[in-house]
Amino acid sequence: MEPRDIIPDKQIYHVGDVMKPTVKMFCGCCFDPGFVDWAVYISKDNQNWTQTCSMHNTGGCGFASGYTYFDACGPNGIPVTTDMIGTIYVGVVNCIWPCAQTIDSSVDTTAIIASYPVTVKAPYPTGYGGLTIVSQPSGASVWIDGAYVGVTPLNDYVAIMGSHSISVIYTGYADQSDTVTIPNGGQVVKSYKLSSGSPWDVVVNYAPWIIGGAGGVIALFLLMKARQKKLERLR
Repeated sequence: MEPRDIIPDKQIYHVGDVMKPTVKMFCGCCFDPGFVDWAVYISKDNQNWTQTCSMHNTGGCGFASGYTYFDACGPNGIPVTTDMIGTIYVGVVNCIWPCAQTIDSSVDTTAIIASYPVTVKAPYPTGYGGLTIVSQPSGASVWIDGAYVGVTPLNDYVAIMGSHSISVIYTGYADQSDTVTIPNGGQVVKSYKLSSGSPWDVVVNYAPWIIGGAGGVIALFLLMKARQKKLERLR
């Protein structure tokens, strides 16, 4: 039973944020009560590492089998400070108690089981925050307060604090509309799983060029049949 990967909660942070990565553990079959110990390190060059936290989980995996997940640094996470600005790497090492009771100044690079890079930026300007939007599938158009701002994944879009309307649009899928509140100096992360549109969406999208034509009825019928076949393939 040991860590196999460390997973970020975000790709972009600002000074004052808290990183809350997740450790992916592999547990043996059936009951595995062993200790679960690991330490989390950060690095500016992916070579020289400094420990930020460590965990000692006496509960082990219990009856879990296969992969399970733990908060890498507990509820307190890793506070983001000014000396982290730029690209940093977050890594995890497997250790044996009492490693979770001490903080080591460095670790052999070869001991890092898994790591990932993240970007740390200066604090948001006063009165502003950030918005990150991801979607499945990616590449959807994002509109904020009626203005086009880019496509998903939209990372750390800086917006004035307060309420904003957002729309996520992808051809062939139902539009997503939402309202978000951007905090002062904070970041909101939104994720949307887009669903295939209904046949009525096809009518609305293609109405301008099929209405009025002599073959309008036939064209509409063929479009709806094609749409139905696509929906059947996606199920």
